[in-house]
Amino acid sequence: MLKILKQKAWRTLALASRKYRGLPFPLHEFTPEKVRQILVVSCTALGDTLLSTPAIRAVRECFPAARIFWLIRPAFAPLFRTNPYIDGFLFYEGRFKRLSNLFFHFKKFDLLLAFHDSDEGPEILAVLAGIPFVLRVGLKDEKYLPFLSARVPYRVEVHAVEQRLDVLRTLLGNFEKKFDTRLVLPLREESLDFARRLIPEKGIRIGFQCKASNAYREWPLANFKILARALVSRFPESKIFLLGSKKDRKALSDFQNSRVVNLAGKIPLEHLGGVIKELDLLVTVDTGPMHVAFAVGTPTVCLFVPSEVRHTGPYQDLERHRVIWKERPCKPCQKKYCKDPWCMELISVEEVFSACEEALS
Repeated sequence: MLKILKQKAWRTLALASRKYRGLPFPLHEFTPEKVRQILVVSCTALGDTLLSTPAIRAVRECFPAARIFWLIRPAFAPLFRTNPYIDGFLFYEGRFKRLSNLFFHFKKFDLLLAFHDSDEGPEILAVLAGIPFVLRVGLKDEKYLPFLSARVPYRVEVHAVEQRLDVLRTLLGNFEKKFDTRLVLPLREESLDFARRLIPEKGIRIGFQCKASNAYREWPLANFKILARALVSRFPESKIFLLGSKKDRKALSDFQNSRVVNLAGKIPLEHLGGVIKELDLLVTVDTGPMHVAFAVGTPTVCLFVPSEVRHTGPYQDLERHRVIWKERPCKPCQKKYCKDPWCMELISVEEVFSACEEALS
């Protein structure tokens, strides 16, 4: 309740500021030549943040002389420090947490572009700080409209990468403009060295990403265990590496197979791309490391039921990726609010094994 009251207070302040100062300005007053400082915002989940990297590259292409800063979750910044299109980071935990600490930083920007569709905190602060022009990814909620310079059309039929690029298309007044849609994740040599020390070069190296930030996107762990036994039997030279966070380590500790290595909690985020790059295949649910695999070119077998494969599935190098998708059994789908998330059980071990065989052949 306190959190809701806090958000309402921020909104009330921003609405009063907009009425008094008339900011942000409407988009028809935008002059690209006057832009000197840009804040790009992508500070939700790890995968969502990676999906914003084509749009950030597009911002640099459209404003080559501007200084571009990225508002990001501090925990994710180590993975993105190699991004060549930004000049620096600002940090935000999300959900209005310590948002006021950013006020004076926000005042220096001419333009804010938000590449996510939740948490209006940065846009509200932009109004209070006097940023002249503010846009965010396709509008699904009218409550955000007073804090924006224009409505970006929300195209439900296109991939999340394109939805983020639509912010630039709206800003430039050219909805037909084409941009490079490949994800941006340059790897440092230190990350590759770390991965080579962790993962042997010999044999077939298969990664499992079993856990996700929300349980409704997870395939049963028992199925992953059966799959592991089948794969090491079919491919005697194979080894399986379990990826995940520190909190996943205990749940992944009982695979009971000498050819399964539990790396959960052992990979610093800045080296995650290098480790996934070393794998021959990643079997994964819809979560951040899946998008890392897309970015670094590692073949995947991706498992989808409740999340939208057309929005967050592979969008580059499609020949490297095999998607197993089932139609949602519940309509409407409750997603992260589901109290009995069973639908990922619709994907059988046999079809995942077949997809892995095909990928490794």
